[in-house]
Parts: sequence; C-alpha cells; structure tokens
Amino acid sequence: MEQKVIGRITVEDLRIAIKKGLYDTESLVENEFLVTSAVEYLHENLQAGQYLDYAQLASVIKSNMLKPNGLLEKVAMDIIQDVRNHWPFAKSVSVKIKKLNPHFKHPMTAVVVDMIWVS
Repeated sequence: MEQKVIGRITVEDLRIAIKKGLYDTESLVENEFLVTSAVEYLHENLQAGQYLDYAQLASVIKSNMLKPNGLLEKVAMDIIQDVRNHWPFAKSVSVKIKKLNPHFKHPMTAVVVDMIWVS
C-alpha cells in the first residue's frame, strides 16, 4: 500500500501592530493583529533541494498586511495567492487573521477572518 506523507509548515501568531480596517475609525488607531498561516504539501512531490521557508512565509504575511487594504478577507486571499505563487506545489494554504481589541461599539476580545484554500 502506497503511503503519502503530508508536510506542513506554520507561522503562528505573527504579531503586527498597524492602522488597518474597513471603517474610517479603524484607520485612525493602531490595532494589534495576530496572523497564522499554514502550508501543506505532499512530501514526495518535493524535488531535490526544494523546501518551504518559514521566513519567506512570514515575509509574505507581513507584506500583505502592510498593503493599504482594509478588508481582512481580501488580505487573507492575497496572502493565499502569494503563497501559491511562491510554492505552486502546495496542496493547501490556510490564513487566520485575528484583530485584537477592535474599536467597535460592542466590547470584544477579537474579530477573526479564517480562510482555507485546498487544491
């Protein structure tokens, strides 16, 4: 029986403090975000010398978070697309963006966008 080994790298809770949000009031105050992204791949599909790089994944996350786009769903989709461009052999990409202590009418700990792409 053939065995398939699925590998996964994860950058967990990358902390970024920026002014970001869809509403005008959100762009006035710096907010803290925690971003987690995981990339899965079939180990046997990697060619010699091919690998996924944690630092590069963190860089993809950070660069997309810093772009002037307030809609977190769009930011998550852009991260997924960039990951797929860097590692076309990826089998799945997940992105979770958690905005801590958002400045809304109702007190809450966080709001979260969670997206998963699967080939």
